Amino acid sequence: MTRSFVFTLLLLLCCLAGFQSQAQQASVSTSISGKTVTPSVTPFRQGVMMRNGKMVEVNNQQMTPLEATKRFPNGSTVTPNGVYVNRAGQEIQMQEGDRVDLIGVFSKSPVIINESTVVTGDTAALRNELQHAQRLQNRLDLLQRKRELLEQKNALLENAAQNKAKSKDLIKVEADLKKVQQQLGQTDKKQ
Repeated sequence: MTRSFVFTLLLLLCCLAGFQSQAQQASVSTSISGKTVTPSVTPFRQGVMMRNGKMVEVNNQQMTPLEATKRFPNGSTVTPNGVYVNRAGQEIQMQEGDRVDLIGVFSKSPVIINESTVVTGDTAALRNELQHAQRLQNRLDLLQRKRELLEQKNALLENAAQNKAKSKDLIKVEADLKKVQQQLGQTDKKQ
């Protein structure tokens, strides 16, 4: 069983190596840019927040850079590099859109960042290779399931040999194994 698993793994690696050599004509790049947009219903009016990677003080929607550590009435502080320290001394590195109100209460804010993905070159070849890789992954999943079922069947057979009777569990595993074998046969026909 281990031998077939190793063989399958080697087959997958060989196919992926072929995928890499054939898909070199296409390239995929992702870029994240633009300003942060917060989708809140009520805009943040006063406090401190991380905006576009920098700490800013917000006062009636006027934003000024935070230049010194700010202490809040509840005992928490925020540093200009975005470290929030609550009154218990726990530090939190603020992320984009995180905010602290005038009292010193920290809250996370969902943010939307402009993100784009660009695919150039021979995308048909890339798509075909990705579909082929997906089929190989499906086959690998089925082979792993088959290995698990065979190991389970082996354990049940050893138990049945000791008890000299065929258990219901063994019958179920044999039925599951037959289904997986049929699925593997179907994937072999597609390839």
